[in-house]
Amino acid sequence: MSTAENPRLGRVHYPRAPATTFRLELPIKPDAGQGSPNASLRTLEALLQLRAELLFLGMRKVNEGGDGSLDLITFCSRESSKFFDGFRTVWQIPKRVKYLRLTDQDASSRKARLLDQQHGLLHSPSGVPNDDLISALLTLMEQEVEEHCVDVWDYRRDISGAAPMSWAEVRHEYDFCDLADMVVRSRLRRQEMILPGYFRVYILDMNDDGRMMACLRVIPKNISLQELLVALERWRPAHCPCHERLIQGMQDRINAIYASAPQVPPELLRESKNLKSHLHRPWFTPGPGSERNLWACRSFSPPSPFILKSVNGAATREFAILSEESVLNNLKQSVDAGKVPVIVRPWIVRLRHVVPKLNDLYRRLHNYSIPSGFSPEEDAILDRYMEQQGEAEG
Repeated sequence: MSTAENPRLGRVHYPRAPATTFRLELPIKPDAGQGSPNASLRTLEALLQLRAELLFLGMRKVNEGGDGSLDLITFCSRESSKFFDGFRTVWQIPKRVKYLRLTDQDASSRKARLLDQQHGLLHSPSGVPNDDLISALLTLMEQEVEEHCVDVWDYRRDISGAAPMSWAEVRHEYDFCDLADMVVRSRLRRQEMILPGYFRVYILDMNDDGRMMACLRVIPKNISLQELLVALERWRPAHCPCHERLIQGMQDRINAIYASAPQVPPELLRESKNLKSHLHRPWFTPGPGSERNLWACRSFSPPSPFILKSVNGAATREFAILSEESVLNNLKQSVDAGKVPVIVRPWIVRLRHVVPKLNDLYRRLHNYSIPSGFSPEEDAILDRYMEQQGEAEG
């Protein structure tokens, strides 16, 4: 097999068919030319994908048994990083591809094929380096390393009283592939990239002011239902104070309308009565029929520019309660099919139908807006969608 040496890239190989085992998600828009910024971003995505696959060839399980009380934590050594997955497993991953120590023949062959693909990504079919592309990729990677990898390149960072180093002081110590490997590890720490055998899930909730929020978590595919429920309870407890403030705040606003009854038009009082009755339904309060302790899930087909919009337009009945392993297995299968998994407490989905109605009622009475987390235009779109689909409940 022909090879080539390039001082900027190290040892490189001629191309073969690209791999698709791992996929990164970057905010990239279509464009027409390789010289455009978006083309460079797409090439960077492909390059980091290859470097990640190379690093994952040396991934080893260190141990299991953590109590799951911590999120992703990185432990560093000279040649490898250790990643705790937040559940029970610690993985050891080489810091650089050049630190790979492969004894398995299949893994060694895979490494050679990946290096071939890297060569094809950065060179013309005749083997000439694409210097303009390489320079653009260097600029992108240096920007990310300078911002997110200070703990790696600033040797004085942990020395008390020492002045911080600048990126310009140490830039010469890292070649093209070193930078790519640093970006991969940094994105693993930030969970912008995930290890094989894991998947992302959106955990949705509502703040005490009625604003929807989403938390992105990475969980292992071999997780059991009980392990997932324990983790969900740790991340967003069933009886967290913000939920109590949320319900109480909505009730207080309705009571304020009743307190102004002599000045309130009859139609507003009727709407307030309906909302008050809705808030006292069993699923919102502790006791029989309550949904406060339950979690539900659903998968959405990408792309979704704003996942909360899609979820807010969904009826509660479209979510499956996470009460059986089969429901979790269906969620995992949807991930394999390329869908976006979402987990939320079902009573939050029900309450999302109430928030815009109460906000509108309060605006009409007091002539000012209480923020709902969405613009008036977005709320109008969501409300029309729910009415068209017949999804509003009660």
